[in-house]
Amino acid sequence: MRAGSLAVFLVLVLALAGPCSAEPHAPIVIASDADLTAENGVVGGSGTHDDPYIIAGWEIDAGDGTGISISGVTAHVVIAGCLLRGTPRGTGITIATSPNTAVRDCSFFGLGTGIFVYESPGVIMEGNRFERCWNGIEGTQSPGL
Repeated sequence: MRAGSLAVFLVLVLALAGPCSAEPHAPIVIASDADLTAENGVVGGSGTHDDPYIIAGWEIDAGDGTGISISGVTAHVVIAGCLLRGTPRGTGITIATSPNTAVRDCSFFGLGTGIFVYESPGVIMEGNRFERCWNGIEGTQSPGL
């Protein structure tokens, strides 16, 4: 199985498994390509278009902060099958200046904002679920969102 096919297969398996199978993880902060490591929740991939870095299967309590923050990343990244919880002051995922990012089949519960996108044109959103969030998806300066 090609690496790209393996990554897509992993995303599908985790997405179909649903949030009940998510493993607890501390909030994730990725401020550059160098931060895309296993310690920061990456479970696979090499960062190319055909083999994106995969952040998947995590349950993260954002509290009043941000569950997953990705900024200044040029590599291709897919966030999939994650469950993000928090308070009405919290944000599930923030994507800033990271245009090669996709958020797929994630669940957001009790947050002020589920996903916030800034200066990241072309970010992909597919199959995400929002419950008791003030805002589902917000974006600014991100054409094509």
